[in-house]
Amino acid sequence: MADDSLQQLNKPKVEIHPEAVVVAKAILRGGNIVIGAGTVIHPQALIDAGEGKIIFGSNNIVEETAIIQNLGPPGNLMKIGDENLFEIGSDSLDKGED
Repeated sequence: MADDSLQQLNKPKVEIHPEAVVVAKAILRGGNIVIGAGTVIHPQALIDAGEGKIIFGSNNIVEETAIIQNLGPPGNLMKIGDENLFEIGSDSLDKGED
C-alpha cells in the first residue's frame, strides 16, 4: 500500500490529446506534461518534466529510448513545437536560462 501511495505522489500531471498516442511502456515523470494531437510516444521513451512543464505541439514522434528532459529550475517551461522527430537513443535537454 505504501508503494502505491508513493507512486501516485511521483506521477506527473499529464494531458494527452485524444488524437495522440502514448504507448503504455513510455516513461512519463516529473511535473506537468502536455501532449498535442498526432504526437506519438514510443515504448521506453523517457519524458521527464522535472520540476517544470513540457508542452508538445502536434505531430511529433518520440522513438524508443529517446530522452526529453526539462532540467531547468522549478516552473521552467520546455516547448516542443510541431512535426519534430526524436530518433532512437537521442537526447533533448532544456537547462533553463543562465
